[in-house]
Amino acid sequence: MAISENKQRENEILKYIKTKAKIYNWNGRGFQIFKIVEPFLFSTDIFTSGKSNSFNGTLKFKPIRIDNLQYEIIGKEDYFKNGPLFYKVNSGGMVYPYNYFNFDIKEVTETKIDNLLSELDKNVNEIIQKYTNDESYFNFIKEQLEEKKGSGIQQTFLTNLVYLKKYDTLLEYINHCKQNNISSGMSSINLKNPELGWDYYDKLIEYINKQFNSKK
Repeated sequence: MAISENKQRENEILKYIKTKAKIYNWNGRGFQIFKIVEPFLFSTDIFTSGKSNSFNGTLKFKPIRIDNLQYEIIGKEDYFKNGPLFYKVNSGGMVYPYNYFNFDIKEVTETKIDNLLSELDKNVNEIIQKYTNDESYFNFIKEQLEEKKGSGIQQTFLTNLVYLKKYDTLLEYINHCKQNNISSGMSSINLKNPELGWDYYDKLIEYINKQFNSKK
């Protein structure tokens, strides 16, 4: 069955983006491009409109090892560990990345796409320069938590505190959240055996205790 002109244009835009993005070492799959620049995983969503000849999206990033760490914390099999990199970008169990740079391109041309890819590369370099320092990254994730609400950003913040090994800060924050009935953003309920259920706060405390005990 023939596709519409609008759909054909959307495919053309996406194909050109993913092809040219290889120059900057991006991989492409579906509606996203992604790459690793240590210590972060970068991903960019691309939403195209053939009707208006436009596309928009967001550059996002997170520590490349954050998903593996979260599965270690909750004590479950880590299907991210040996799977394709794309799993860390677009899987339901992933740690949410932080949004960094939004774009909205109208009247798309190849030149505009080329310029955007160059701009994305500048933002990637900016993130690397700013946030490979642990304290700078810590300040960034605190700002994100204050600016945005929701279980996703809460869970991401908690896991990043473990990544940064800010255990004392994490324990203080967990205590604050429990006192104020703030959800951890992750839990498991076992209706047949409630004792087997857990909340992410408790898993985090268990993990921290293991780290402290291993140093004794």
